[in-house]
Amino acid sequence: MIEIVALIVTFTSLAVALYQGSQRSKLKEFIRSEAWYLYSKTSNTNGQFQQALNLYKRNHKDNLDPEFIESISKGDGFGQDLTRETIRLIQLSEPTFNHDKIDEWISNNKIHEGHKKLFKVLVVNGDNQTTK
Repeated sequence: MIEIVALIVTFTSLAVALYQGSQRSKLKEFIRSEAWYLYSKTSNTNGQFQQALNLYKRNHKDNLDPEFIESISKGDGFGQDLTRETIRLIQLSEPTFNHDKIDEWISNNKIHEGHKKLFKVLVVNGDNQTTK
């Protein structure tokens, strides 16, 4: 009788382990996908802040409101911080994060050329060939 119970527990444990492994893989892919989505959205938001500030300065150059400039500049700064954080999430979630991979993303237009330094500063040990 004990052997049967032990066998049932063993097979149940195996099934649970397989299920958890599957769920872990799905979760990792979801996190990776979300990191790239957030990067895209924060990059677009920063571009809009910078464009709005430049348009305001151009169209109101004779009557600039320092409070408005300060406020929109703070928004831009917060957006840039968020962009750096999403790049860090990409670093943590990508299986490979190294200089070559970053150059590949730039050539494929996955990341903006202007963000190259933000990505490369997060490369660990020169050519971090991470396989997570």
